[in-house]
Amino acid sequence: MQGQGSQDDAASCYRQALALWPDFPEAHNNLGNVLKEQGRLFEAASHYRRAIALKPDFAQAYNNLGVVVNEQGDLDGAIACYLKVLELDPGFAGAYSNLGAALAQHGRLDDAASSLNVVLDGAADPQALSE
Repeated sequence: MQGQGSQDDAASCYRQALALWPDFPEAHNNLGNVLKEQGRLFEAASHYRRAIALKPDFAQAYNNLGVVVNEQGDLDGAIACYLKVLELDPGFAGAYSNLGAALAQHGRLDDAASSLNVVLDGAADPQALSE
């Protein structure tokens, strides 16, 4: 998306889709992405949560929610989201990266290094990071 006008247009399209199909998880997720880019984090989180409620195995929505709650200062919530992503999709490299950054912010540097290393060599155990 380029510029505020494009974001507003995209948000309008997703809202129209949701008016027709309110239980469309991908539209909730995509609207959340636009709202996040606009700095409307509370609204974005609400749409990510709705997407997850509609599609509990929606790893991308969990990852996006993790990013937003992390930006809101909820590191524990972000870590929980990223761990859920990895439970659903162990190959989701972006979630390992996001988890590593959140763990580092939380002061869990060894766990952060383990998570970040998976991006480099695929050798981290997400279950061990949840302890």
